[in-house]
Amino acid sequence: MLWRTLPLVSVREAGHIGAVSAEARDEILSLRSAGIPPKMIARRLGIAPHLVAETIWAAAAAQPRPAPAEPRCWVNAGWSHSVEAPRDRGWDDVTPTGSDVNGRGLVQVAVAASRRDRRTVSFCGYLLDVHCLGVKDALGPRSMEEDALEDFIELFFSSWNSPPVPVPFDLARELVFGAASFAAGLGFAPHADFRRAAGVLGPPPQEISIKFGSQGRPFYMSGPFDDPDAVLRTLENTVGAKNFDFAIGYPDQSRSRDG
Repeated sequence: MLWRTLPLVSVREAGHIGAVSAEARDEILSLRSAGIPPKMIARRLGIAPHLVAETIWAAAAAQPRPAPAEPRCWVNAGWSHSVEAPRDRGWDDVTPTGSDVNGRGLVQVAVAASRRDRRTVSFCGYLLDVHCLGVKDALGPRSMEEDALEDFIELFFSSWNSPPVPVPFDLARELVFGAASFAAGLGFAPHADFRRAAGVLGPPPQEISIKFGSQGRPFYMSGPFDDPDAVLRTLENTVGAKNFDFAIGYPDQSRSRDG
């Protein structure tokens, strides 16, 4: 075996309690890098096993850990039709097809952070109303196998005609936190699950370069599960009746109002 071919070197401790000399440390780490088990190192060098173990642990702890990879992110094709994003950030979009092209104010974001085992990911998703309500829905964190991620992404964006666009992490963060902040200024809280799902994004960016709203104004388009009266009352209280636009998307939600 390999350890039998190594020279027998004695570096017994002389008065060192709870620590080893620099020479002994180098011998311990050299033998350990050759694959010698800690107990065998202790016997060969005449050092207490716990000191050998502590030396190995301390050396491992002192090694710089690689920075975790940024989460992978996706956004629906045509996201840039619904917000005003700076052109110098490298945030590309693709031309969507069908009804996706109208910039309807909805943006969907998916984020997958790899776990340490590299075999599983933590997935979070967000449905954003970037013109008014902010984070309308949030999903996650959901743990899944790396092999299952591609199919889940396809399912997550299945309501869109075009496949999602891979985007940088900083864009995903600005879209999600920016939409939440914009809506908060109008009086709307994010979805109840947002606090849990936001963890994968890290802290909010210090500055938001994306502009939300429609042509500089809040624009509310009612959804099937909204309470339009409550939303419009909130907007009247926060920005004033003449400072927002709205459209009632479902006949049974309509009410007589001047825009």
